[in-house]
Amino acid sequence: MKKPNLDWFASKLKTGSFPDVEDFKSRYKDVDVVINVSDEYRHELHQFLHEHNIISMWFPMGEATKDMGLSSIYAAMQILYKCYLSDATVLVHCHAGANRSRTIHDCIYYLITGRHYKPGNTPKEPKVNWGEVKNIYSGGSNRLLHNCQYKHLPSQKSMEAFLEACYLVFSDPMKYGGYGYDYALVQANIYQ
Repeated sequence: MKKPNLDWFASKLKTGSFPDVEDFKSRYKDVDVVINVSDEYRHELHQFLHEHNIISMWFPMGEATKDMGLSSIYAAMQILYKCYLSDATVLVHCHAGANRSRTIHDCIYYLITGRHYKPGNTPKEPKVNWGEVKNIYSGGSNRLLHNCQYKHLPSQKSMEAFLEACYLVFSDPMKYGGYGYDYALVQANIYQ
């Protein structure tokens, strides 16, 4: 694995709450790709993004259930990995911008760097739109570790193995012939 570009996390990967059309006329006007991990879909926003040639994807995740949505995490990781390689600017959002989008941030950070995210790991802190959210979650600043600890995701060890397997799959997709997700689940000893 070559040395990761930590600047991408600070300047190109944005996380936040559910945006509206006005947000893309101001603070998100440089965004190339939008990944919605909320369980809600707003057609008017999707239509606006389409009309403005902004790629928009929806991978719904649960908020705090036993399975937040591992297949959605896999899909988001695959798109984010491609965005990382192409230096695209991405907004990952959920409803409040505090848990699901931050979990995806922490997953892609681990996938690319092999380390867990903590404040200070990047040259500049990632741009987080906390909105009205005032640290409503316990468990520190790493949402991946928090959700593993509270069993909303598989164990930390299993998630690490899953993300490491995802890195292998995304780095050489032809090798896995359409079975990358299954390969990652088996490598992490996660069976659904």
